[in-house]
Amino acid sequence: MKKITTLILFLGLNFNCIYSTNKITESDSITKRNSLLSRIINSNDLVNDTFLIRSKKGKIILPEKNDFALGFNAIPMIQLLPSLITDPKNRTVEPIQFTNNINNQVCGKYFLNNRTALRVRLGINTIGGSIINKVQDAQAMYKATFGTNDDIEAASLIKVEDKLKFHKNNVFVSLGLEKRKGQNRLQGYYGVDLNIGQYNSTERITYGNAFSDQYPIEFTNNFYTLETKIANNINFSRVTRNLASKSRSGLKIGVRSFIGIEYFVSPKISLSAEYGFGYLFSIRNSSNIEREVYNNGQNGIDVFIENVNVDSKEFTNGFVVDNNSNQNFTLLNSNNSPALSNTNNGALTVIFHF
Repeated sequence: MKKITTLILFLGLNFNCIYSTNKITESDSITKRNSLLSRIINSNDLVNDTFLIRSKKGKIILPEKNDFALGFNAIPMIQLLPSLITDPKNRTVEPIQFTNNINNQVCGKYFLNNRTALRVRLGINTIGGSIINKVQDAQAMYKATFGTNDDIEAASLIKVEDKLKFHKNNVFVSLGLEKRKGQNRLQGYYGVDLNIGQYNSTERITYGNAFSDQYPIEFTNNFYTLETKIANNINFSRVTRNLASKSRSGLKIGVRSFIGIEYFVSPKISLSAEYGFGYLFSIRNSSNIEREVYNNGQNGIDVFIENVNVDSKEFTNGFVVDNNSNQNFTLLNSNNSPALSNTNNGALTVIFHF
């Protein structure tokens, strides 16, 4: 009886040890599992239920919350690449069929999270300057005709200046919201932009010789070819010359939806292809020319100023696509620049995230 009691106590002790050991092992397993899950959930490699992709060096490839991005037109780089490979000395290549109208616009983004970004596209293009052409001083030559041949020869060397001043500008601003899809290097995105654009061009001309009823004068008729013209005080004639001109200015307001793909070639550096479609309202003002008129008619010589409206004001609105064949009616705010083709094209952009 004593031996049986001892055996029962021994078996009970061992069973309790085995049960306690299994309980501890199971508890450790649960603790380790919870710890691992906690580390994964709290890890920076999981954002909005999407694991961040890292390079071999451990750098994050895709954009994150609070990232900024800066992009520009990729067409010149793509055009240059084939020539560098085939013929480094000759770097002239044919244009690739993508829109070239955004080449002076900078694209910026701010990421609210890794799926959503605010974006802005800005283009400010201005040019101004002057062209000077020297012509014969008509008054000096007229006075020299009352003197000797030496006086006339000396007067022929005296010049006055005709001067053209010009200014052109083309301003474009786009504000938008972008949403993204994808969990690898290739990302799809879509969104909407609000676009505003404005452009104009003006010229003003001054002449060295004033019109005269006593002698003929020479003036510049075309500053781009430096062609000159003579206003004769003897024959009956009507001569005009421009004093100022205002080319067709315009204003564009539109809402543009877009869709595109973006591939990250390296951490935080990507190449995107985008296509847009939207609704645009456009206003084009009429061109105006102010000119000086020299009229040698039957009633004598008369000089006066007149203003001429070259064309009429236009209003256009409708649905348009990026870089359509009508360059005056496009969301990209081209300033009468030729299209690369008469088909609808996309836009390529290199983007840097930081």
